[in-house]
Amino acid sequence: MFQRHILVNHSDENKRVVFSEFGYNDNDNSQEDVANYLEKAFLFARDRFLWLDTIYWFRLVEPDPNTPSKENPSGFGLFDLDWTCKSAATAYGNIPEFPSILVLPLFMMTTLLAVITHRRKHCRKD
Repeated sequence: MFQRHILVNHSDENKRVVFSEFGYNDNDNSQEDVANYLEKAFLFARDRFLWLDTIYWFRLVEPDPNTPSKENPSGFGLFDLDWTCKSAATAYGNIPEFPSILVLPLFMMTTLLAVITHRRKHCRKD
């Protein structure tokens, strides 16, 4: 559990706090369980962590099945590679602070920025 008192003790209580790369793997859990975990976790955070700025889900779209690796694990995507919604993606509709019309564009933008950043760091031509 996040220790809020550490921020308060160091006069950092006004700093933004973000949970990033949050998620559950549907290789180890059913898609329905992942959807339930997502919904419960987001509602828990909304109701108890009033100081939390946002939560970023680990992955928008599943990686190509030919490329998973330790650094690029499968099972965390909200959408399959063909953009078919998994149960977890539809669970966002049950979370009042996440209007469903905004979810896909926001995740697409986040994924695009992550891909651009990754390519700039790791795919430079010499």
